[in-house]
Amino acid sequence: VIQYNTDSLNELKLMVRRKFYFEFVLDDIPIHGFVGIYQNVLDHNGQSVERYYLLTHYKFTVLYNHDVGDQDGVVIFANLTRDLESVIELDDSIKSVEYRYSVTWQKVDIPFSERSEVFKDHFFTNQMFEAEMEIHWLSIMNSFVL
Repeated sequence: VIQYNTDSLNELKLMVRRKFYFEFVLDDIPIHGFVGIYQNVLDHNGQSVERYYLLTHYKFTVLYNHDVGDQDGVVIFANLTRDLESVIELDDSIKSVEYRYSVTWQKVDIPFSERSEVFKDHFFTNQMFEAEMEIHWLSIMNSFVL
């Protein structure tokens, strides 16, 4: 359980709006996830309303190969998915949030030597980061021009 005061809640909302993400590392495999979800919607009067949602339950799926000779097993891939049933809306009444996680272990026959092939086309790849950085640099350059 993490406690939030008004300042830390506002910082968290800013992180969600700016699409901050976090990174875990499991056996040298990076696992990424977004902090939350931001929406700018129109209410019933046509007024713009900002909404911030926090993901409180993370589901890890770990692929492993158990048959690797004298070792007990090796991690081949790890993934993180969001549990959309555990989304809460961040508003000023939030004082604490309980975060949870679950792990599903899945046995595979992929050899350790080929594990990099499994996650090379994963969503959070270098190409995604390069595209995101290009967008940020374009915004910065645009600011200088203006």
